[in-house]
Amino acid sequence: MATAANGVQVSCQVEIEVPQPCKFIMKTRDCSLSKMSSTRPDRKPVFVKSSSSEDFFFAMNRTALKFTVDDNSDIQLFPETDEAVKILNIKRGIISALMVPMKDEKRSLSVQYGRLQPVLARPEKVHNHLLDSFD
Repeated sequence: MATAANGVQVSCQVEIEVPQPCKFIMKTRDCSLSKMSSTRPDRKPVFVKSSSSEDFFFAMNRTALKFTVDDNSDIQLFPETDEAVKILNIKRGIISALMVPMKDEKRSLSVQYGRLQPVLARPEKVHNHLLDSFD
């Protein structure tokens, strides 16, 4: 039985500054957008650079996202007024991915020089169906 598959892959370097307790500034750098082009015989997807990867790069790098986290892990975002909704949703997804503990891997957060740095055993990939409109 053949199965149809499609999707996108986002890759970004994420820096989170901690200017005050429970207040954060997330900066994304070196972001790229790839789309699935085919599937290998082992059914794993093959991704290629998207035609809109350069636009995505500039949109993700353009502004930092300020946010707060309270004692109950409730997140409040403070985006720039001209931040595109799709870009904001991707950044929201990155924050959510960092907030959820992973089942199979130990995870810790270290604070160095006023910056919160997640320490992960492997790189994280954030997939978001909202990116479909970039292609």
